[in-house]
Amino acid sequence: MNKRKKRASTNYRKTTQKKAKTNVRRRRKPQKNQLLDTLARYIRLLLLIGLSAALIYFLFKPSQKSEAPSNGGTGSGIIENVAAPDEPFPEEKITDPGKLPIRERLNFYLNKIYANFNIKTSWVKKQGTSVRIKLPADLPAIEVIVEIIQVVNEMDLDYFTRENLANNTSQLLIADKNDTLLAITFIPSERLVRRMDRMVIIIDDFGYARDEVSNAFLSLNYPVTLSIIPGQRYSRELKNRAVAAQKEVMIHLPMEPLAGEVEHNGFTVMTQMRDEDIARRIEKAVEEIPEAVAVNNHMGSKATADSRVMDVVCRELKKYNLMFVDSRTTSKTVARKSAQRYRLPFLQRMVFLEGKDQREENYITQQFKKAVAIAKKKGYVVVIGHPYSETLHVLQRQLPALESQGVELVPVSRLEKTVALARN
Repeated sequence: MNKRKKRASTNYRKTTQKKAKTNVRRRRKPQKNQLLDTLARYIRLLLLIGLSAALIYFLFKPSQKSEAPSNGGTGSGIIENVAAPDEPFPEEKITDPGKLPIRERLNFYLNKIYANFNIKTSWVKKQGTSVRIKLPADLPAIEVIVEIIQVVNEMDLDYFTRENLANNTSQLLIADKNDTLLAITFIPSERLVRRMDRMVIIIDDFGYARDEVSNAFLSLNYPVTLSIIPGQRYSRELKNRAVAAQKEVMIHLPMEPLAGEVEHNGFTVMTQMRDEDIARRIEKAVEEIPEAVAVNNHMGSKATADSRVMDVVCRELKKYNLMFVDSRTTSKTVARKSAQRYRLPFLQRMVFLEGKDQREENYITQQFKKAVAIAKKKGYVVVIGHPYSETLHVLQRQLPALESQGVELVPVSRLEKTVALARN
């Protein structure tokens, strides 16, 4: 009996131990599942955060798409073929705009007007037939509107203008019969700044005469630069009057030409001269016009093509801290290379207002417009004219509108500071 109880007790302990081991193993298994479950929760949370961030980004990111063309899909939107949002309107290469559909033709001419006024592409916004144009404070809306009206009249379209004094805006409505093509609203903005290209106008040959034309050039309310020939009858007087009128003066240095009469007035630089003789003539010219900020050649087609002569000229001008402006009376000029050798400030003429036998006002006007186009393309232009009545009349008509076209007339010294040394 006792043996049976002992065996039963032993069997009970073994069974209990097995169950205990089994229970231990069963208690560890839920701990492993809890760890995996925690990791899964963290992963799901991270995925949810990532998806939410992506959704917020796509919902609120700024759109990079340009405005779709309107007007029945004709593609005649004002902002077309634009390289970058803050650049001026690009020049469109269209040989015969008259063959374009009316909306595209109007768009072509408007873009040209915007480019002429240095209006940036980001200032023009279009939605359907509605166009909103922001203008800087130095560009009155009326100047742009007048240009657009000229185009509208040439296209035989109708227009209507309106001023809103309450919010200081101007509106131009353009229509073809009963079809509204564009409703343009001009909005002035004090924060906008236009890029201003620069023009220098040098009037040569001062000193020969003291007449009404010379007096009128001195009285021009614009910073034209006067280049005075030393040694002439009225050179000193006109120099003094120009300085009193706060106009910059230059020395119009006579230099030997390939052909034609040579002026022997004690200042002319000749190619057969010794270096010291050339230096002495430059010294005399500076003594006569000490207020000069620069020197340019009077004639000089032979002298400016001579490397030795131009080296001496540039070396001497460097002593007096004077810039050389090459009038470019010959395509064989070496003035630029000499200026580079002596690290002399240097500019060169890009446009002559008058031709050899052309002094008509129509011709001078076309040359002036050519100069404006060069300034807008290169950022600056150097123009040379002469004291003729025809030149004076053209400048009196054209200069008042120059700044509105995004071109500033400056004296020669101001342009030199903005142009890299001898990089013309």
